[in-house]
Amino acid sequence: MLETVMVVDDEEAVLSALCRLLRSTGYRILTARSAEEGLKAFQTDTIGLVISDSIMPGTTGIQFLSQVRERWPDTVRIMLTGCADLGTAQEAINAGVVHRFVTKPWNPESLRILVRQGLDQYHLAQENRRMQMKAQEQNESLQRIVEQRTEEIRRKNTELQQLCAQLKGSFLGTVEAMAMMVEVRDPYTAGHQRRVSRQASLIAEVMGLAGDDVDGIRIAAALHDLGKIAVPAEILSKPGKLSGPEFALIKNHPCVAYDILKPIQLPWPIAPMVVQHHERMDGSGYPAGLSGHEILLGARIIAIADVVDAMSSHRPYRPAIPMYRVVQEIRHKRGSLYDPDVVDAWLTILDKEAFQK
Repeated sequence: MLETVMVVDDEEAVLSALCRLLRSTGYRILTARSAEEGLKAFQTDTIGLVISDSIMPGTTGIQFLSQVRERWPDTVRIMLTGCADLGTAQEAINAGVVHRFVTKPWNPESLRILVRQGLDQYHLAQENRRMQMKAQEQNESLQRIVEQRTEEIRRKNTELQQLCAQLKGSFLGTVEAMAMMVEVRDPYTAGHQRRVSRQASLIAEVMGLAGDDVDGIRIAAALHDLGKIAVPAEILSKPGKLSGPEFALIKNHPCVAYDILKPIQLPWPIAPMVVQHHERMDGSGYPAGLSGHEILLGARIIAIADVVDAMSSHRPYRPAIPMYRVVQEIRHKRGSLYDPDVVDAWLTILDKEAFQK
């Protein structure tokens, strides 16, 4: 099935030029000479990307693309603009109305690349939506299973151990599947959640937490980056500095994970631990700016394991940081960003591992 791109412009010459350019790339092209005509096309066609002029009679390009964003948010929106209205286009990008803008006259090859990237982003958004729906279905299915098993336990006390084992296996399999949804999209962070889960559980054990509490922290750590399924892969693996909107999207991942996990009835506060793992002792973290013991102990433990693994692992924007520098940084921020007791427990583990080597 051909990918569909719509071009909206009140100038026939512009429409013809863009149609020739994009049809040569193999796309199905729809045209509209006004915003109203473009909105009608959305009623009957699935459109992955729309290119609109910024200045048109009646409804402007920004007004048109704003309506597209509200009604078809996954459609990638590109604005054609002249130098005179460049500032307006930049404001539209900052407000999230459009993804990119192209100045007239455009460079044909650059525009082809931009359209290809935009359609890739559209497909990724569609896939993310599908994965979120699948995760929600799994959550609802798991909750139904828990309810059914609980009733069976009441009726058949002799089957308690067997049923608990089945539930644990089913849940851990779901946890692993949910964790892999993030890691398969970003090769640079593959294995990160598993390593953080292992490190967090070791810290919890050194701190003397009960075995059941350690299990809860292990599971929460395995899912701490689940919310990144809502972040486009090109942002996760971007080699350069993130823009403001891109970083805001990254910072929202704990809240996305919380929304996915909170409907699941579990014996541990998994969702709260996950949403708090970027909070810091001095209140400088996110998303809620919690401080001190307002932050769950499990989240404080996951925070150290997460930071240590992130710093000591290679990323697209920097090489791995040597462990001695990681230790210096953690020691320096002990008490200000990180829980002193958790830091001390981690250093104990580090010393034991170094001795064994």
